[in-house]
Amino acid sequence: MAFFRALESPSPPRKRLFSDPYAACFLRPGFRRALRIASIPVLGRAIPWLADAIVPGACSSGIARTHWIDDALVTALAKGIRQVVILGAGFDCRAFRIPELRAAKIFAVDHPQTFATKREQLAQFIEREPANLTFVQIDFNRQSLEEDLRQAGFDLSQPSIFLWEGVTNYLTAEAVASKLRFIASCAAGTAPPSTIPPHFPMPKNCFAPSNKLASHGLLAFFPTRFPASSPPQACACARTSAPATTALNSWATAAGT
Repeated sequence: MAFFRALESPSPPRKRLFSDPYAACFLRPGFRRALRIASIPVLGRAIPWLADAIVPGACSSGIARTHWIDDALVTALAKGIRQVVILGAGFDCRAFRIPELRAAKIFAVDHPQTFATKREQLAQFIEREPANLTFVQIDFNRQSLEEDLRQAGFDLSQPSIFLWEGVTNYLTAEAVASKLRFIASCAAGTAPPSTIPPHFPMPKNCFAPSNKLASHGLLAFFPTRFPASSPPQACACARTSAPATTALNSWATAAGT
C-alpha cells in the first residue's frame, strides 16, 4: 500500500486523489527505484501497468480505497467527531498528512514491531509526532481492543470513527468479530453515532470450504456508492457484487456484530 500511495502522490494536484508525502520513506530499495522510474515522462506509465499486471487491481483499488476513506474521515470530522481510531495503523500516515485531524484525538492501533519500524522511518522526515496522536500496541488475535483503548485514554462516551483498512484478512474470524462487536457497542451508545468506513477483506476462515469465495482466501468488500466528491476513476475501481454483500452480511449476522 505504501508503494501505491507513493505512486499517486506526485501527480498534479488537479488529477491526484490524495497526497501522502511520507509513503515513500517506507519503501525498500527496489520499490524506490521503481518510484523514480515512474516519475519519468512516458516511460513511467509502465510502472502502474506492471503493478496491476503482477497483482491485478491491487494498485487501482488501493488508491481508490485510500481516497474514499480519506473522504469519509474528513466528512466525519466535519460532523463533529473528535475521536479517530486507526486499527492496524501500519504505515498509515493520515495523522500526519490530513490537516483536519489536528482537532481530533487519534489512536493508532497496531503491533509493537510495526510501530517501531514506522516511527524509526518517520523520524528521518518529521521533527516530532503530533501531540494528539497516541500509539496503542496490540496483538489483534490475542488482546482486547476495548481494554487497550480504555487504558490509552479512549472515551467510550464520545462519538468516534474507526478506520480498519486491509487488516482483517490477516486475523482469525473470532478476532474480527470481537472487534466489530466492540465498535458496534460504541456506535450504539453515542450521538452522533460512531462509524466505520466499510472496507473489510474478510478473514480466511469465515467461509465454509464448500463456499466458492473461500478459494480466493479473502473477500474484498467495498461500498457500492462513493461520496459525490469522488472522481469517476475512484468509483470505477471498487464495486461490490451481490454474492459478496450477501456473504459479508451472513457472516456478520452469525458473528453477532
